Amino acid sequence: MVFSKVFTALFPVVLAAAVNASPVASPEANPSTEIAKRTPGNVYLCPQTGWGGICTTISAANTCNNLPGWQNDVQSVGPDSGATCTAYSLVPIFYRIFVTFLAHIPVTNSQDWCGTGGSQWTFTYPGDSTGGWATANPWGLQIKSIYCNTGSTGGGGGTTLGPFTGLATYYDPNGGTGACPPYPVINNWDMAVAIGSGHWDGGAHCGKTMTVTYGSTTISVIVKDLCPGCQGANGIDLTEGAMAAMDPNYIAHGVDSVQWSI
Repeated sequence: MVFSKVFTALFPVVLAAAVNASPVASPEANPSTEIAKRTPGNVYLCPQTGWGGICTTISAANTCNNLPGWQNDVQSVGPDSGATCTAYSLVPIFYRIFVTFLAHIPVTNSQDWCGTGGSQWTFTYPGDSTGGWATANPWGLQIKSIYCNTGSTGGGGGTTLGPFTGLATYYDPNGGTGACPPYPVINNWDMAVAIGSGHWDGGAHCGKTMTVTYGSTTISVIVKDLCPGCQGANGIDLTEGAMAAMDPNYIAHGVDSVQWSI
């Protein structure tokens, strides 16, 4: 579908009364319960930082939205409460051809890259409005598709598993796909985790946010993979990027005792 760009500043009264209209006001500017928990899977997009410019709302609830008319045009991303949304960039054509040649697999439609390659960034409510070229956030103006998992705990559903004390190891997925649908590509420095088979529960926790605490440091990672060889009943396997964010001395330690919950 094609999204019309409507200047939201002209209609503050209408938007306050009809929260299901598109576009809606920015989640930071409108903290009301009605807007904050309107439709998990909807995402508020703006072409400028600070929720500026002519904005719109798209739906990506458990589906890949390829953002027609909005690719490379987003600098503020605001998911509605209740979903974990992952935004994807497009893999350069020469890379896709190279990977296809090596793997002997069909090239995925160039307009549908949710979970099939490139860079990816995770957003939860209230989102991030700092994706400009002059910021430290490299996703600004690079997003080409978005997938929102509405099974996440981002909407305040509380802890659904844990807390557990277990051993955390790390691995380098090297752009391989995880065991969780829609089988996203996992890069080494993504904030992602593979959950041990003892708590896999048939993939019931896929896409949910896991909180991991090591000493005084707590990180949040997304469950994207299965770890059948994790250490102990409560073992988890973090990507190297997540492990480094949690423990700067992870290489020397190798394995960390952590507390985690979902």
